[in-house]
Amino acid sequence: MMRGYVQLALGLAALLYLVWAITFLVAPETAHQMVNTGPYNPGMAGMFAAALFGLGAMLLIASAEPEPGIVAGSAAALAVVAVVAGYQMLIAKYMPQATWTVISLLLNTAAAAYLFVMQAQAAQESAGTPARGGRARPKAAPAKKRRR
Repeated sequence: MMRGYVQLALGLAALLYLVWAITFLVAPETAHQMVNTGPYNPGMAGMFAAALFGLGAMLLIASAEPEPGIVAGSAAALAVVAVVAGYQMLIAKYMPQATWTVISLLLNTAAAAYLFVMQAQAAQESAGTPARGGRARPKAAPAKKRRR
């Protein structure tokens, strides 16, 4: 796995969600209008900020030590957010198609896709399968015991 790029993708995703969380804490009504067409609810805005902080913290921890399990979990979490946000924005129309929401959706989706690809490559490499169509290295035969 290309550790540096994985750390960068996780770090950027963490930054994205921490900025949204801070925005929901500092200016909750403005942030609400950016992501929702329904009426403002301060309780839900606060809980959403907490959830965003949690996701951002998980991604930040994953970027510090990107082990395969936490990278896969992070990719899955980002993919779920991408699917739900895409549905809310493009199909249900509960989320406005504003500049910041579209940029966030694109960054989130790109990070999820990249992390999934890196996980697949890491799995192939650990299984001895070539990642890019090359030939697999033959495994060394076990050493035979000598008879005396």
